[in-house]
Amino acid sequence: MGILKSLKKETIKTKKHIEVKKLIVGDDFHTLHYLSAFGDQETRLVVLKKIEKESIVGKSFQRVRGAENIERCRQIFPNASIENEALRPTFYKENKFRHFGGRSKSEKLLLNEEFYTQDSVDFNLYEAFPFLNDSSFWERYAESFQQNQLKSIDFIADENKWSVEFFNGDLFKVENLVWGLPPWKFLKLVENKALFENNFIEYCESTKGSYCLTVKFQLSEPLSNQKETFFIPLSLTHDWGHFIGEFYKYNHYFLELVNYFDPDDVNEEGISKRIKLLKRSLEKIYPQFAGTIQKEFISVNENIPQFGFESKFCTKSMLPGLSFIGESAPLPEGEGTSHFLRGVLSCKQFAKDSVAGDIHN
Repeated sequence: MGILKSLKKETIKTKKHIEVKKLIVGDDFHTLHYLSAFGDQETRLVVLKKIEKESIVGKSFQRVRGAENIERCRQIFPNASIENEALRPTFYKENKFRHFGGRSKSEKLLLNEEFYTQDSVDFNLYEAFPFLNDSSFWERYAESFQQNQLKSIDFIADENKWSVEFFNGDLFKVENLVWGLPPWKFLKLVENKALFENNFIEYCESTKGSYCLTVKFQLSEPLSNQKETFFIPLSLTHDWGHFIGEFYKYNHYFLELVNYFDPDDVNEEGISKRIKLLKRSLEKIYPQFAGTIQKEFISVNENIPQFGFESKFCTKSMLPGLSFIGESAPLPEGEGTSHFLRGVLSCKQFAKDSVAGDIHN
């Protein structure tokens, strides 16, 4: 036993202290949006995974959904190309796709599925966010970001600064911490929760919930001319929810589907079962499906916005130098937008004396 212990390799990481004015932590479109608008030479960006341009500009799911979101989008981006006609989602039942709101009813909707039953529009991201086509921005992004895994967060009260430690040994001390991941992850990493008021803690905890399983197929040819979002039930006898899908083209033909699940109820074996059920349904609905698959991508994401989370709390209960951005961020009272538009507005609210739409310039 002693010999085995002596042979065990031990890695001792030396802490590297880094002081910067602003640290952005996140890994999605809104993280880049904020960086493009407010990043400077004193800003550092840490991501859990590298953000690829292709992953955020592909059409994928229509980004703006629901009447309030659509109207707000038209106000914020008056010069961007936004579809005039909204698309009505459908669900598969009795061998055909049917629109929500008719006489036929879908299987029981679970978790975050209700949001996708609303009409949706897509709009030109490049027109709304010119930084996506700006080579100098992507160069700045490449220079400012590092990929790392978070270990802990602390507030240094006598200095009014944040301490953010990573597993590679890096220890950042920053004046401004801009948090682009779900608030529940922030709260989890702060050991001294006595720093916060109860309503802040309740808000953070409310942003944790279901996980999202994404199954994406690259196809050799289009399977359908469907443009709307569609629901395919996992089961007709159990309340297992749906796979929610869309076809789109971005250099190649794609079919992307998502399924929301409770991580406490579904394990790895359960995920594999869901994917098998999905493929069986797709082969039934689209007989040529199996023969068109070129590539298959599977991922599970815990950093998703929860439909209907508790977003109303007094921002004064947040400590100095802390800001939340993204689709689970708090917004001023009366602002009812959600998901993608909420993420956009979470960045816009930091622009002083801005007018609608100017944050992206």
